[in-house]
Amino acid sequence: IARFDDFAPHIERIACGESAVLTRAQVRMFERTSGSTSANKLVPFTDGLFREIAAATHPWLFDLFRGIPSLRSTRSYWSISPAGRDRARTSGGIPIGVEDDTEYFGAIARWILSGTLVVRPSVARIRNLDRWRWETCRSLMLAEDLGLISVWSPTFLSLLMEAIERELEDLLSSLPEERATRIRAALDREGMLTGEVIWPRLGLVSCWSDGPSRGFLPAIERWFPRTQIQPKGLLATEGVVSFPLLGEQGSVLAVASHFLEFVEVDSPGRTPLLAHELREGAAYSPVLTTSGGLYRYHLQ
Repeated sequence: IARFDDFAPHIERIACGESAVLTRAQVRMFERTSGSTSANKLVPFTDGLFREIAAATHPWLFDLFRGIPSLRSTRSYWSISPAGRDRARTSGGIPIGVEDDTEYFGAIARWILSGTLVVRPSVARIRNLDRWRWETCRSLMLAEDLGLISVWSPTFLSLLMEAIERELEDLLSSLPEERATRIRAALDREGMLTGEVIWPRLGLVSCWSDGPSRGFLPAIERWFPRTQIQPKGLLATEGVVSFPLLGEQGSVLAVASHFLEFVEVDSPGRTPLLAHELREGAAYSPVLTTSGGLYRYHLQ
């Protein structure tokens, strides 16, 4: 079982332009992630890894749009990549970060999603954070037909709502008069600013809701008191372990994605278990083998 430091020298060789390291597949890009063992890690992405992630995100999307039919006639807000970051390359010329957050989905899903985005992908690449925040908030407030919000961290969404509240009058003044009038009327009826005031067709908010993120859920529920909040499951930069399905308690294992093993938290010295060997109520730490070149990688 390996940790990221075990792969770091090999990943450095890939970043410098060497091929056939860890995997014979071409590394299309790297994605940055941070964790407890390293402040900044580069995770290699191959076409195979993108397919493995899509094997989890596609059934999740299908379940959402089947289970909440009203979403089919609405648009969405997706935020995956950090705001204000540069589009960089390694010394070997390999891109760091995706050009567009929809690249994490397969071709068909990308084609569908690209026509429903309320915030242009180019906005995420604005380097000035104040300008990025304004453009994001204004684009969101323009979208009366917003039906789905999908973000990583609940604190990210809370900060956006706080920015909208703080700059509400200026934002309303920048909107078309009809749209601003409808929002003001909804504010008068509600008596306070909520997500439903701005987006009357909002059907679901997807964000991390487990582990450390659970403590930030009350703030999200205050901003979105009548909207369903769906936990993300365990989706990390290195790979996907689980994803949610409507009506299910908790998340389901992404068994069609990577090869998954599980270390027992109470008995870490024992042989890791496979998915069918897990016991309900026990605690496990996942180990991933992916097509990106991480083998028996302990996600911790």
